[in-house]
Amino acid sequence: MTQRTACSSQEFVDFRWQKTNYSLFFENTEIEALAEEFGSMIDRCNQFFEDNLDWWFEPLSSRNNFISPLFHHFICFHICLKLADEGNTPSKCITDSNAMHKGLLHLKKSGVWQGEIKHVRKRSLISLLCKRLTKVCLTIAHMLLPFLILRIIKRSRAQMPTEPMTILDTFMLPGHEKRNRYYDGILDKLTEKEKLSVRLVPSFYGYSLKQYYPSLSKLRHQEESFLFKEDFLFFSDYINAFAHSLRVFKLRPPAMRVKHFDIGAQIEEELRLFGGLLDATLGFLNFSFAKRLSKKGIQLVKAVDWHENQGQDRGWNYGLHKFYPQVMTVGYSPVSLSQWHLSASPLASERKKGILPRTIKVPSSYLIAIKKKNDPGLVAETTGAFRFTTVSKPHLRKNNPVRVLVPLPLEDNLSSHLCNEARKLASQSNEKLVLTFKLHPASSPEHKDKLKSDGKQDVSEFWTMRTFHEELEEADAVIGSWTSALLEAAASGVAVGILQSPDGLYHNPIPDEAAKGRQILLDFLGSFDLLLKISKERASSPNPKKHLDILEQPTRPAALELLGL
Repeated sequence: MTQRTACSSQEFVDFRWQKTNYSLFFENTEIEALAEEFGSMIDRCNQFFEDNLDWWFEPLSSRNNFISPLFHHFICFHICLKLADEGNTPSKCITDSNAMHKGLLHLKKSGVWQGEIKHVRKRSLISLLCKRLTKVCLTIAHMLLPFLILRIIKRSRAQMPTEPMTILDTFMLPGHEKRNRYYDGILDKLTEKEKLSVRLVPSFYGYSLKQYYPSLSKLRHQEESFLFKEDFLFFSDYINAFAHSLRVFKLRPPAMRVKHFDIGAQIEEELRLFGGLLDATLGFLNFSFAKRLSKKGIQLVKAVDWHENQGQDRGWNYGLHKFYPQVMTVGYSPVSLSQWHLSASPLASERKKGILPRTIKVPSSYLIAIKKKNDPGLVAETTGAFRFTTVSKPHLRKNNPVRVLVPLPLEDNLSSHLCNEARKLASQSNEKLVLTFKLHPASSPEHKDKLKSDGKQDVSEFWTMRTFHEELEEADAVIGSWTSALLEAAASGVAVGILQSPDGLYHNPIPDEAAKGRQILLDFLGSFDLLLKISKERASSPNPKKHLDILEQPTRPAALELLGL
């Protein structure tokens, strides 16, 4: 439980996204209540935009607060009301949202808010427009390049599938063309003959413009393993997807107010910032892909979505339900997210719209309750933890110096924060230790230069190019936030600590029920020494395998069931 700190009326409050510490104002239970209220508000919008796919494919609709700042602003509105009710308004506050700024001015005009209000624009209006135009152009380039290149590197007619098959939605990252990092654990359970009935459908992520051609050339030689969306889509499908950036300007949410604040204005502002452009574009392309497959007469046995409840997932499932109504859709959801990642728990309105898979498969029974939190009617079942290849045995090491592994998320701001927090805690430790930082697989190698230590703190650190699984085998402890890698570490018997995020919350991917009785998690990482004490106790445990039942075993029968073979 986070402890709330009283705010003096003289304090400065920063309402910019990823700058506000919610725990200074609310207890965890209060934030949970706000999350429920927020879900009801989005439910209302879902009903209002029932027939509008431009809304359904936006991060706003899925409550993806990893991309969308709407929930942040929603909490900030309530912070304002709380401080005003207590007569404790700060002398100054700052925001980078125009809608938030207008709401605060209205509050001040009505006499409720007394402090100074400062609106900070990151860029001038001209610069902002240029940024938006650049974002649209880059999105178009990254979508069209694979389409054009695969037209040049033509598919062999012999590779056109003629037998019923199972398709798997996946991502392709630079350097992972030979082995798919998302489904290795499943495909390794199949015979070579069985693999012929399964096709991976990749979306390309993290590529520079110059990386597409050599990478796609390599993939063309593995056509027995892949089904490329680009081979079926028409140029008109891309035009329709790109037109989303124009259609969102027509979206007008219903009138919604939180007392003095117009939430509808906040929604409109976010839609016009193109924060969900890439996600929505992929959603429309996935929808069109299902349509083109159907018209081509491609027979499907099953369709498996790498499910994170994003716009691209919604387009995939909605398209399949419309054009393949008899085909079973499955959401493979091995990524464990914290309770504060709101999109991880779908709403009933999402299921009723048909944008969710008919069944969601998770690698742990402890995750079912999280999936069904907002919708008891959701079908959620367990399957093998195929993504997590290191859970078959405990990795208990005694290193000198102690090795602490820090897996980083993709987002720049959060990665920077976690690096600094890890270094701060390491500098306070009585143990001789080394921090091993591991970049997200989709991060560019250049990202490391931005995160390296400035040398002001006397902390030994190492930046690894090895896989997380390789580093985990030699780690004494793992610390981090947001990432499901922490769940894998816990299931492997490695001591895990959760670092506080900039918003003051602990984005813990390990369900509370899974942590009970195992001593695998520090709810609050006050010092490394306490974490390392747990690590040493773990190494001498008479029964280290007791941790491994957090995740389901990745068996061959489970793989065959998931794939419909």
